[in-house]
Amino acid sequence: MNDRKILVLLSSIVVVLLIFSYGGNYAWSAAVEKNKTLPSSVTVGNTDISDMDREKASELLKAEVAGWKESGDIHLETGSSSVVIPASYVTFETEATLENVSGNGEYGWTVSLAADFEQEIRENLSPKIRDHFQMDRFTEQVKLEASRLPEERLIFNAYAFVPEHTEELYEEVATYSISIDGSPEIGNIINRIGEWRVPGKSTVSLLERVGETAEALEKEALNQASTAIYGSLLETPFVTEERHISLRLPDYADAGKEAAVDVSGEEDLRFRNTTSMDYFVELTLNGSNLLATWTGYPLTEKGRVVVSNAEEVEPRKTIRYSTSVTPGTENVLEEGEVGRVVEVYREETGDEERELVSEDYYPPVDTVVERYPVQDSTGENSTGAPEDSTDNQSDSPGETDTESEQPSSETDAEDSGDSPQASEESSDSGSSTAENENDEEQDGTGSDGSEGEGNAEDPPLWEPGNDKK
Repeated sequence: MNDRKILVLLSSIVVVLLIFSYGGNYAWSAAVEKNKTLPSSVTVGNTDISDMDREKASELLKAEVAGWKESGDIHLETGSSSVVIPASYVTFETEATLENVSGNGEYGWTVSLAADFEQEIRENLSPKIRDHFQMDRFTEQVKLEASRLPEERLIFNAYAFVPEHTEELYEEVATYSISIDGSPEIGNIINRIGEWRVPGKSTVSLLERVGETAEALEKEALNQASTAIYGSLLETPFVTEERHISLRLPDYADAGKEAAVDVSGEEDLRFRNTTSMDYFVELTLNGSNLLATWTGYPLTEKGRVVVSNAEEVEPRKTIRYSTSVTPGTENVLEEGEVGRVVEVYREETGDEERELVSEDYYPPVDTVVERYPVQDSTGENSTGAPEDSTDNQSDSPGETDTESEQPSSETDAEDSGDSPQASEESSDSGSSTAENENDEEQDGTGSDGSEGEGNAEDPPLWEPGNDKK
């Protein structure tokens, strides 16, 4: 009996020793693990915790979470309104996050959502959207985005979480119209474009949409379609990647909202849908109004386009001299046109800064006049014939003087449009050009070596109709 008691006692002692042994080792291992230094290159979200012990890393991470929650709530945009979800509905699990660190690298947070997170959203969504809203996709996206602990506030588009092409949710999101003269070609272009689908995150081309028949289409009608579409684009968050303008602002276009295309010059209208959803643009003709309309899910980015700094550039005066003009008078051969410089900006709602969209320059057209020839110091005019001492040269700044013996005809010249100060005058033999009120002396000799009146051909003047930009 005594032997049996001794055996039981010894067994109990062994068990106790084993418990203390294993328990002590476990406690020691846990203590060591808790204070274990993290690897040399570790980040969680945007927070660097390299070479820190776990306790210090835990404190730093908790401080980062507290700062993030103070920076703002989560927003679910629906176009006309916004569902605001308190940041407190998102839980960042610090210890679970550190447990996932197994070596050098970039790690995301372990995130969980409050039990009433989904209920909060359903109660605040409109019934129209709620019936199609994919809650599982949304909650997973929230956890994914939050796991990065981003510096910016979390903003989501509710329409990104409904089935594709749910047409009952579509709305007109942008429209723009221009007034045009009736053209049979515009109908062909409208039919060629049709209902143009622009996929999310894609870049499209107007000339590619019109197709190979673009070369056969009337240029002005194609430009009118391009202008209507571009004007409507300015009312969306889409980005224009290629756009051109004419040398002269057409009557149908507003300054800053014109877009011209040229098949032969490979000048196109290209733009990118910056959203993740498809949108559709269609042209319609209502009387003399050409209308471009965009449809799709309501846009959540709110802003407006502002045309500002519209400046006029005064035309210069080009003076041509001819003995057929009565001394002291001048004939206006070509009325000048004022040039324009226009800047277009996009202003976002609630944002003090604005984005420059475009800066357009339409160069002026010179005024061309004809006067009696200028005399030189010998009392002779530029043709070599003695004349009275009356000097008919203008003292106005910015004038270009050109002397010829015959009444001049119009010149074909191309204005590059690169600068408000750029101007080019081409003339044939028997004429001369001097700028900034300085006359160049001429010998009156024509290209054939003869002198005297009637030997110079009519120098042509600039004709705006031949301009191209």
